[in-house]
Amino acid sequence: MFPGVRAGFHDAKRIKALPGGQGPGWRNAVRNHVTLSDLVRMDEKELLAIPTDQLFLLTEELDELKARLEGAQYRVRRIFDLKYGDTAEGERTGEHGRVRIPDGDFVIISDVRKDVKYDQKGLRTILKTLKEEGEDIHDYVDVTYKVPEKKYQAWPKGVRAIFDGCRQERASSPTWKMEQAR
Repeated sequence: MFPGVRAGFHDAKRIKALPGGQGPGWRNAVRNHVTLSDLVRMDEKELLAIPTDQLFLLTEELDELKARLEGAQYRVRRIFDLKYGDTAEGERTGEHGRVRIPDGDFVIISDVRKDVKYDQKGLRTILKTLKEEGEDIHDYVDVTYKVPEKKYQAWPKGVRAIFDGCRQERASSPTWKMEQAR
């Protein structure tokens, strides 16, 4: 048994699957794995003691829960669409906006946000024209410059040196995943 791990009634299904788990008193058997529920009660020393195979099982369980959660979220959104979609569309003035639909003791809120995108080449042409006419383009748009890292790496050293004073490089937070060795 791992530190901080306790067997409980909800572990019965897993314990039942253990060798000899079907016999008398199988509910009182000591389970041999860490559950996601155990993690919240464990301190860092106990977390560090979790064997790699148990960590693998935990990541598999998280992946399964995530998939189930995404499926359930889709189904709940679908319920809203089926129950309130027509009413929301009828109440909404225009293609986007917020509609409040009373339903008994609840108010259902349907919010369709505006997603605006501009043609970048068209904007470049317009801004060039405005600039030529003496307008300050910053009165109209916010300009952000991006340098894709692949392009930067392909530049000649002299060009890179010019840009290096403006460039900041930071490491992102690590991501982790596990797979079984072959």
